[in-house]
Amino acid sequence: DATQSELLRKIDGDLLPLQTRLYNLAVVMLQRWLCFVLAFKRSARRNRARMSSLRKMRHRHLVLLKREVDGQLRSPEPLDEAHFRYRYSDIPKETAEHLLAVTSRKTERIHRMSCRLRDNLQVAVLAGRQRRLEEQLLAERLAELERNREKPIVLRTVPPEPKNKRKLICFRTECKLRTFLSVDRYETHMKLHHLEDAKKKEHQQLCHQAKLMREAEEARFLQKVRDSRAYILKSERLDGSGHEDESNHVDLTSGAQCSMLQLTFPSFRNEKIGKRSESEPIQSHSESSPLVTDIPHIFAVFNLHNAPLYSLELVSKQDEVTVPFRVPLDRPVVRIGTHESCECVVGLSGVARKESKISKIHCLFYCSMDGNSSGSPKQASTVTVVDNSTSWGTYFVNVDGTRKVPPKMSAGLGLSAGCLVCVGVQRDGPAVLPAEQASSACAVYRVRCLERETD
Repeated sequence: DATQSELLRKIDGDLLPLQTRLYNLAVVMLQRWLCFVLAFKRSARRNRARMSSLRKMRHRHLVLLKREVDGQLRSPEPLDEAHFRYRYSDIPKETAEHLLAVTSRKTERIHRMSCRLRDNLQVAVLAGRQRRLEEQLLAERLAELERNREKPIVLRTVPPEPKNKRKLICFRTECKLRTFLSVDRYETHMKLHHLEDAKKKEHQQLCHQAKLMREAEEARFLQKVRDSRAYILKSERLDGSGHEDESNHVDLTSGAQCSMLQLTFPSFRNEKIGKRSESEPIQSHSESSPLVTDIPHIFAVFNLHNAPLYSLELVSKQDEVTVPFRVPLDRPVVRIGTHESCECVVGLSGVARKESKISKIHCLFYCSMDGNSSGSPKQASTVTVVDNSTSWGTYFVNVDGTRKVPPKMSAGLGLSAGCLVCVGVQRDGPAVLPAEQASSACAVYRVRCLERETD
């Protein structure tokens, strides 16, 4: 224990100088930090006081600026901006903004007052001129009265209208009892009515003549149908192909309606396609679409006569072209083109539309509607194709080769079953082309004939 006590006293003696040195260093450092803190706080207080004083001084300067500017606004002289900028140089931005706002308001007020003064002046000038004109007219009237004062006053009386005077009135419905004061105007008006009546009468006569011609044409065609039917029935009796049923034959002169199947020679169809059994009834008008009546129109008769014979069937087309698959040649003229009035309307898009490969009326098919002289349906009507002088042209392909369709009706090409019609092939193409090149047209149609296919 004594040894340890001596050791502790020795260690305490050695640590005392170190503790003394550390204490002295801490005291010196603390004094420096405290001085810095006290100086920083004092500087911060002074800065806050200075900024507050500056802000209050700016407010006082702004109040003084507004008071002085408002005092000078009442005077007609313009504001002395240089004076204000020099006096309040500590607030240049606020001074410039306030001066600009005040100047613009003063200018706008002056402009508004000047416009009001101009309007009042114009009104006053016009009123003065009107008053001067009235005074001048009054003076002239008084002078005229002074000149005519000695002349006697003459009173004129209007004679009464005679009781038997004729009233000129137009009793037409469109005139609504219009009254005329003079005979010349009344006669001119009635002449116009007489001219309109003459034109209406002439139009009615033309319509009546067209109706008579249409009825005569229908009668001739119906007579051809009767002759053809009689010829077929006679040939069936001679061949002994079967017994005919008189109740199934169509009487076109009666008032009953008929269907398309009855008008397309059923006995002749049965001979080529297959014999119809006697127990099988013929289609009635209610089972099929209504086509004709007891007196059919000429276009409806042509439709029935030529529709079963020729038609166009689509073979190929480009992706940018939209065309119908089948085009029946059942009219005197069938047109192919992009116009809405065509019987076969073609839709274009993309490059085909940009280059106008198919015209509004590209080609025309003329279909003969009268048939042959003998009235036999076995010989089909002829169809002629004509190009409408288009830039991309129309080509005709058959066993003899590929030819370009001419633009004239007299030089048109006759169609036959199985041939191809290529629409929109090549711009300004030659008269003869290879079949492979013609097949790349916008649309390729094949001619079909129902009569030839059933033979």
